[in-house]
Amino acid sequence: MVQGDDVDSLDIFIKDLQTGQIERIATNGVLVSPNTELQFSPDGSLLMFSVESQIYQATVQTGVNVTPLQGNNVVFSSSGCLLLTKW
Repeated sequence: MVQGDDVDSLDIFIKDLQTGQIERIATNGVLVSPNTELQFSPDGSLLMFSVESQIYQATVQTGVNVTPLQGNNVVFSSSGCLLLTKW
C-alpha cells in the first residue's frame, strides 16, 4: 500500500533503468488485478493493458487513461507502430 492510496487495487510502478528512479503511475480509479498483463511499447514510452476488455494506456506523466480500443490483450508490433488486440 502506498501512503495516501485508499483504493483497494494494485498499483503500477515504473522503474527507470538508467537512473534507478521508481515512480507510481496514477491508476485514475482503474482496478488493476494481479493477472493484468502489462505491455511496454518498444520505445518504452507507453504502458498498455486491458481490464474487462477495455484497453488502457499509461505514462508517468498522465497516469492511466482509457483508449477507444477493446480487447483482452495488448501486443505491439516489432516496429512499435501497430497496436494489436487479441480477442
